[in-house]
Amino acid sequence: MVTRAPKRKPCNLEGHVSYNPETKTVEVRDLETFDIQDLPDFEVIERLVLHEGVRCIENPEMCVLLDLKSISLPRSLDTIGPFGLSCMPFVSFDIPSTIKFLKEGTFAGCLNLEEVNIPDSVEEIGDITFSLCEKLNSVTLPSNLERIGNRMFEYCYSLENIVLPDSVQHIDWCAFEGCKSLKTIKLGDSVLTIGSKAFAVCYSLESFTIPKSVTVISNGLFLGCSALKEILYQGRIESIEGEAFAGTGIESLFLPENITEISYALYARCANLKHVSIPSSVKNIRFSAFEKCESLETIEVPESVVLIEKKTFRNCISLESVTLPDSIYTIYEETFYGCLKLKQFRFSNNLTVIKKNAFFGCSSIEVVTLPDSVKIIEKSAFENCTSLKSLVLSNNLEMIEEGAFRGCISLESITIPESVQSIYKEAFGNCTNLRSVYYSSTVKYIHKGAFKGSGM
Repeated sequence: MVTRAPKRKPCNLEGHVSYNPETKTVEVRDLETFDIQDLPDFEVIERLVLHEGVRCIENPEMCVLLDLKSISLPRSLDTIGPFGLSCMPFVSFDIPSTIKFLKEGTFAGCLNLEEVNIPDSVEEIGDITFSLCEKLNSVTLPSNLERIGNRMFEYCYSLENIVLPDSVQHIDWCAFEGCKSLKTIKLGDSVLTIGSKAFAVCYSLESFTIPKSVTVISNGLFLGCSALKEILYQGRIESIEGEAFAGTGIESLFLPENITEISYALYARCANLKHVSIPSSVKNIRFSAFEKCESLETIEVPESVVLIEKKTFRNCISLESVTLPDSIYTIYEETFYGCLKLKQFRFSNNLTVIKKNAFFGCSSIEVVTLPDSVKIIEKSAFENCTSLKSLVLSNNLEMIEEGAFRGCISLESITIPESVQSIYKEAFGNCTNLRSVYYSSTVKYIHKGAFKGSGM
């Protein structure tokens, strides 16, 4: 039976297609290009025979021949066109040596396909060729292949090992994404580029060697590779893009010495990462770089770093101590949000602003001594720091915004410096043990609810 998409283009195959109901065989002749979707709705097709003269078979609508057991291809056939054999029930397939081109989606959705051999005659393999071939476990690629196309092997769940020919120069985006059984992949020295998310969500991948010819680690390259613990660099890496190692199993950080930026979410959700030593070449740490690294205990930030963006260490629940260099002028939003064990913290002597929610919920901090460079503490910056007992504010502080120290239930007394101009709503709200507040008459604005719910 032919299962088709609801709409198909009209085509007259009369005189080109014959059907034998006894053998359940369809024969196609005197056509240069044969489109499977144009077949009449024969009840059962077990065998498909293409005669000499047919040069291309295609199936762009991904029609399914549910009962097909075999297909005979002529020597004249040199191209398997878009989705030509997609969604077919093959278990294995040997591509004839006459074939030069496998266009996009050739075997896409062949759920039973386990083995494919591609001869050296094939010069080009298109994108998504084996996408969703869930049982595919063995592939032989042509020795002259230069590119692994976009999504070529995505969600090939059974693929455990693959050897790429030495001729391969480019691995495109999402090429092996979702190959959850992939344990080893051998790359040749000719590889120049590896596209974004090429190995994302390969749960079984444990180690990977970046060839010396690769200089850029692309966005999300190993995103979600939870078993990946070892990355080896053979050459000089110029840049590492965002989320490249997010959600991997790495335990310690290794960055090439020439890297100047830790990209966004680069190591986010690395549950096993315990220690981070940042090279002195790094200047910028982008947002969420280490967010939710739940095992991270210590971090060393060198003097070279001038920017740490928002959410960088958000929900690093095991982080105990941090030292910020004097090159840091701002602590951005939610940088240390939810760092439950954070106790020891050295502020930069040039720090001027602490942004909203910067230390929200850091329930183990007992002492905060702000340098005199600090001028603004934004909304909820230290909210729910429930162990905070000692607070020394900057002598140049000008503004304490809404809820800045709300819920700091261990705080008993504070001295507001003369420099402070404004104290906003619930700045010290729900500080239930706060009994003493000392402030100067120079304060221009104190919201009537600034100390709402405190012990005063």
